[in-house]
Amino acid sequence: MEFNFFTDQLQDMLRSMLPSSADVETSGDDGCPRIFIRTPSDYLSPGIPLEMFYEEYRHGTALNAICSRILEVYTAETLRPFCTAGDMADKTVFLRSLELRPLSLLRYKKLMPFFPHEVRCGILFVFISALCGECGKLGGTLVTPELLHALRVKKDSLFGAALSNMKTEMPSLIAPLSVYLDRLSCRDAASFACFRIRKGSMDRDSLFVLTNSKQRFGACSLFYPGLTEDLYERFGTYYILPSSVHEVLILPAEDAGSIREMKNLIRSVNASLNDTLLILSDELYAYDPQRGLHIVI
Repeated sequence: MEFNFFTDQLQDMLRSMLPSSADVETSGDDGCPRIFIRTPSDYLSPGIPLEMFYEEYRHGTALNAICSRILEVYTAETLRPFCTAGDMADKTVFLRSLELRPLSLLRYKKLMPFFPHEVRCGILFVFISALCGECGKLGGTLVTPELLHALRVKKDSLFGAALSNMKTEMPSLIAPLSVYLDRLSCRDAASFACFRIRKGSMDRDSLFVLTNSKQRFGACSLFYPGLTEDLYERFGTYYILPSSVHEVLILPAEDAGSIREMKNLIRSVNASLNDTLLILSDELYAYDPQRGLHIVI
């Protein structure tokens, strides 16, 4: 009964904080109660688990604070064009705010006809513009053809601009897997500064985590200019296991097991993820100077 009261109050407060077109509902069909927030423009609506928030509520956390936390999760994990072309009339600001949002091509290929996108090595990238602070609305925007037309921006310029922004704002970081797991609870970028790519800093493990300083969409750092070549200087030929959209695993070829085992590992991990927004790819990748970054067949 208390949980039902909590969810009812939570839904009412979230509706009051969202546009009138938004729909908020809860579901516990799979034994794990989740909350879903949808608007007519949403293409992806991942369910947000409620157990943690309910425990916080029981221990005295205010409902409005919980709502704010849920909206942060929602804005981080959902593609939502809440803003319009009129909110982004400044082309220069728009290009400076661009970021990449990686998605599994296998699972989200249906988005390709509707939004500007790029496909690199079997990974789908759409574009987001984080202008929430400037336009005064909740979240940023998913870049649409209408937005590009209004700002007179060519689609061909988006990938390079977004990648350059992310490289500047979220530089690549690499850590031995064991150290990364030990510090996973530390979200301060400064705590990972000592793991920037440099010779002699990666001797203890054979498996390394590649992400970015914010650990958000860190798999994009694999496409930063010069990054794959830099990794080759440190490791020689290496494999890339796409663990999620937020990071990839780097495994030197000399330490690798069989290709079949690595491919099976990738697919079994992906199959265990409830949220397909986290899945980057089902493919195994490798890098060598002759073929560059490529899918291992």
